[in-house]
Amino acid sequence: MIEYSEDHRLHVSGEISYRDVESYLDGTVYLSIAAPRQVLQTGVSFARGSYWIEPIRPSVHLTGCDLEYLDDERVVGSYRPSLFVGILLASEHTGFVDGHSIATSRIGVPTLLGVSDQVDIRSAQRPGQTCRMSGFHVGAEFLRELGEEAGLPGCETMLDSFADGFLWQEVEARTALRAHLLQLAENPYQGRLAQLYSESRVLSALVEVAGIFREQRRGMPQLSRSHREHAEHAGIDLGGADQTRDRPLVAGRGASGT
Repeated sequence: MIEYSEDHRLHVSGEISYRDVESYLDGTVYLSIAAPRQVLQTGVSFARGSYWIEPIRPSVHLTGCDLEYLDDERVVGSYRPSLFVGILLASEHTGFVDGHSIATSRIGVPTLLGVSDQVDIRSAQRPGQTCRMSGFHVGAEFLRELGEEAGLPGCETMLDSFADGFLWQEVEARTALRAHLLQLAENPYQGRLAQLYSESRVLSALVEVAGIFREQRRGMPQLSRSHREHAEHAGIDLGGADQTRDRPLVAGRGASGT
């Protein structure tokens, strides 16, 4: 089943073809794909499960997958300048971005993928492989605005870190970032409240990511408590938002880097 909504949300479930996804992307988000013509024409399914892209504000997209791959057809495409922050919830993820492997089987370890220019991507799945991920993409322009308008320490360093075109990093020992990503994956709300909750988790995660890059670049100013609290509340009190901090990995829906 495919659902396209007026606010440009994509939800695909059941058996999924590249034609289903390619027709939605069409230059509207951070990702484009170019499957072989015969694959697009026949609409052969490459996976079963679910896949989604949800814009929550301009240049910010939640994205997730819970898939079992049915073939090993290699598909190419491209990423636009953006930062992906995500977490593997089950199984493994494979693929190539700008010629670099972004394979991981480290469940529960946050991952960062940043590209500063449009770069090529290529799938690398095998039949029977499964993948469940959750996360979000933010455009480079949004990160610049966050640094300039909110004055968030570390934003400029975050952009500088993938200024050469590519960044791939698995981030260990970051309990707060892991908790924000798990909370994002199991959003308990519906409608407008769900969007506000998602924005809160995304901003909180970005505060943590900015802190990571700031710490890696010595001499940067310390992150103030007010910045953390502002991102944590994001203008709305969603009581109990931190209760998932020590929960095990969720069994529900998850997001794909490719």
